[in-house]
Amino acid sequence: MVLWLFAGMMGAMAVYWVVYTVALGATTFAVSEIYVGRTVTIPYVYGRMRGRVGALVLLLLLIALRLGALCLLGAMAIGLSMGLGRLGGIAGPIVAVLATLLIGLALVGVVMLMMLRYGVAVPALVLEGLSPGRAIQRSVDLTRGRLGRVFLLVLCSTLVTYAALMLFQGPFIGLALYVGFETAQGSWLNIIGAVSGTIGATLTTPFMIIGLALIYYDARIREEGFDLELTLAALDGADPARV
Repeated sequence: MVLWLFAGMMGAMAVYWVVYTVALGATTFAVSEIYVGRTVTIPYVYGRMRGRVGALVLLLLLIALRLGALCLLGAMAIGLSMGLGRLGGIAGPIVAVLATLLIGLALVGVVMLMMLRYGVAVPALVLEGLSPGRAIQRSVDLTRGRLGRVFLLVLCSTLVTYAALMLFQGPFIGLALYVGFETAQGSWLNIIGAVSGTIGATLTTPFMIIGLALIYYDARIREEGFDLELTLAALDGADPARV
């Protein structure tokens, strides 16, 4: 029974991941179409995503693997420092704690830096048709000198998302806490709150996607004169999204 439940949860997570990936790419493409002045319809946007879903999934997995490998190295360094601290006599534990804090802070900083540098990898892959590896490198190039903007966008989007979670999920959690989580009413309120919170997060997630797409276009306009390329592409009847 437990194995079937675990398999069901993994299957649901896989389906959610694919659906989220498709929605992420479709939203990015929709923003690009609006940016270049084209009329956008849902069937058209999802039709244009056909053939790119696999590459987009691979891109997100590649980014996750890189961040996961970095976190694993950080965890190994923390474990090593704690182990060496036990061999250092009286001052060993103090040194180990300080080293752990420093490694932890450095790890958080490096992970955040990598995430910011990879911020426009999705627009690069979807709009330029790049491979996942080249899309990551393209994102690193385009975000150079713009990490502050990406950070502010991520910060504001995160605050909006948490505000939506508090608005949509908070009342149900408060009521569940009042009646008791162990009661039947509390369990139902907790489930309803989780669903409501998911709806709130879904409504606010596009803010970050739209912002990253706009940063991508701003970088290309400033660095590559992309606005002139769009004008020429429109005159020639080419697809501006692939210029």
